[in-house]
Amino acid sequence: MATTGTPFPNLSVPARDLIFISYSHRDRDWLEHLRVFLKPYTRQNLQIWADPYIEVGGQWRRDITAALLRSCVGVLLLSPDFLASDFIHSEELPPLLEGAEDGSIILLVIPISASNYEMSPLAKYRFAHSPDRPLDRMRKAQRNAALVEITKKIVASAGHRRSRLAWCSTSISPTGTTRADSPLEGSGF
Repeated sequence: MATTGTPFPNLSVPARDLIFISYSHRDRDWLEHLRVFLKPYTRQNLQIWADPYIEVGGQWRRDITAALLRSCVGVLLLSPDFLASDFIHSEELPPLLEGAEDGSIILLVIPISASNYEMSPLAKYRFAHSPDRPLDRMRKAQRNAALVEITKKIVASAGHRRSRLAWCSTSISPTGTTRADSPLEGSGF
């Protein structure tokens, strides 16, 4: 965290401690599937954010902007509806891509349906799962196995991002234990 001239941290600079999940509302079921697989880690203080966390009466645009500013990992649930969303294109993707470019955010693209991603800025990023085999083409058992591996990559990326920038001294490993060593070890990255 940046400091001012005093020994106290600059509280106006938010900690990057969230995993921001961007998705099309038409793909809400996929968000719920992913949240189920992330649940064991959220019980151990892994912090995820998606727009269903906006409270009734909340200022949704402000809440999304605040979450983006706190994000260390951006998870993108890629589908044709995701790419067609004007809101995602104009409001969520720019800060996520900017963070990926400056190294403050790790992007994890999860292809849930076949799409024309090659025509988007996402084409240059490494996907968390092969775009040649989107999740909706898989049978349930294979899809669940893929989601387990994807979840491990999300958790490892969050731990890597935090430890690399010294936002916290420990991380949650893909096995759910707390450790201070390299969170990407053995994760396939």
